Amino acid sequence: MSTPDRFFSMLEKEKTQLLTWTGELFLELHNGTYTTQAQIKKGNRECKWILHDAEVLNSFTLTQKNTLQYPSIKLQHLWRLLLLNQFHDVLPGSCIQLVVEDAMRYYAKAIGERSVLDQFSSSNRGTIGA
Repeated sequence: MSTPDRFFSMLEKEKTQLLTWTGELFLELHNGTYTTQAQIKKGNRECKWILHDAEVLNSFTLTQKNTLQYPSIKLQHLWRLLLLNQFHDVLPGSCIQLVVEDAMRYYAKAIGERSVLDQFSSSNRGTIGA
């Protein structure tokens, strides 16, 4: 059995034989991320669609009717929750169960806010083009 000090001393003596990599590490055969937590990927995808659609609809409504109260604070909060769940351990499902539960709660919150986000634009949509 070795100690860390002995191990790194040995590496230091033989450092000329160690391989190094210069430049970007591109793994051309790494074409996706599989998961054991499909509900996380589903929640991520659904929330991205909801937030994207809310941004598009509210932006379009705002261009047509400048009295719209754009829900920027609510959208920013929901985008941050979504992006938090795109961390490299969460999306593939390699995180601990507590994180899975948090992620699912955040997704449910964004999905639950869908009707509120739709109200911002739909309450003003009737006047578009009038």
